[in-house]
Amino acid sequence: MVSLIKRRELRINTNTSTYKGLWQELKPPAPIPSRRCHHSASMVNSKLVIYGGQDITVGVFNDLWLLNIDNINPQNEHWYNIIATGEYPGPLCRHSAVVYNGEIYIYGGTDGDNENSYLYRLNLESLIWTKYQGPSPGVDSHSAIVHNDLMVIFGGYQGGSVVNNLYIQSLSNFIWTKKELNLQPSPRANHRGVLHNGSMWIYGGRSSDSYYLDELWKLNLDDWNWNLIEYTGISPGVVSAHSACVCGGVMLVFGGVRDMLKETNEMFSYDFASNNWVLVQSEIDIEDPISDKDKSDYVNVPAKCKNSFVSKKSLVAVDYPWHSFSGSDMKKPKHRRNRSHRNAEEFVKKVYHGPPAVNKGRVRGKIPHSRDGHTANVYEDTMVIFGGDRHQMAFNDVYFYTITEKILKGN
Repeated sequence: MVSLIKRRELRINTNTSTYKGLWQELKPPAPIPSRRCHHSASMVNSKLVIYGGQDITVGVFNDLWLLNIDNINPQNEHWYNIIATGEYPGPLCRHSAVVYNGEIYIYGGTDGDNENSYLYRLNLESLIWTKYQGPSPGVDSHSAIVHNDLMVIFGGYQGGSVVNNLYIQSLSNFIWTKKELNLQPSPRANHRGVLHNGSMWIYGGRSSDSYYLDELWKLNLDDWNWNLIEYTGISPGVVSAHSACVCGGVMLVFGGVRDMLKETNEMFSYDFASNNWVLVQSEIDIEDPISDKDKSDYVNVPAKCKNSFVSKKSLVAVDYPWHSFSGSDMKKPKHRRNRSHRNAEEFVKKVYHGPPAVNKGRVRGKIPHSRDGHTANVYEDTMVIFGGDRHQMAFNDVYFYTITEKILKGN
């Protein structure tokens, strides 16, 4: 568990039948969100709420989407493009989001030029955004959890540098403080943090000297002490921009990137009680029709903007209420594309999506492509994966993974 180790060789599993029965891909009716990565995803009851994100072919998004999840009747699952008013965050990616008292709080991130130092609260009844001053200067690619009324923020990029700052943001009086501790993790970004049993746990990420990390740290939120965990078992190894979520007494880690253009779809579980990692799913080499030349041509297309981000205004025609899910004739949002990537969307659609689905609902046995910059949330006994990218080509797919007792027990 040394942060400077090189990426281990990946395990390729040729027998995928064990995993196929647990995965389902959603085939929803239109409208659906644009492809994106480094967005935020918040689970509020049975609603998955997506904000922002980026696609190199489009830029940074400022749209708000809601997916109603129905494990019993998945044919009823639909996306809704939600209109909210007030002091909305604007285009954001690489931000964090937590849920407190049924409201969503978004902090940090970047619009491609500047890091955001504001905290935004979305009331899901009124659909009104409210803006507060957050930890300043702003950070992106950090981790955040909520404990009691405190939003705990660690690491990320700040002013172009990787940091290990720890900020505490009160969600009751909106006062923030910077916590100075003697022992703490080294600076890192694109790690992932979860809450379990009164502690914040972070895994992986990328260091200030661009090494990928395999460290597991625990922050006790009572005495504010960090501990580097000496774990056992088969861990994810060095990984960044993965997803992490908690179900029962385990943390599930899926996907991520191990070095440049080497994403994975491996999955691991960490049992907090036994301090042991278990390999749940080896890397599955899904047939990829993209040739090396295609990848090179796509990745090396010159951008006409001054950086890889283009701010995007979401143009939506219909305000859809939070409480109603009876169907909609919303118009599909229009997008302003970077002209140097004008053919990229059709290319990606052809490669990764295939023909439109005839039957709506979930398709069993569909396994996600390797990816990073995606999100993972838990609803009931299901992990929900959305978005991410591979070789700088973003996804807008949704996958459900059934979390079994076998996984929870680490067998």
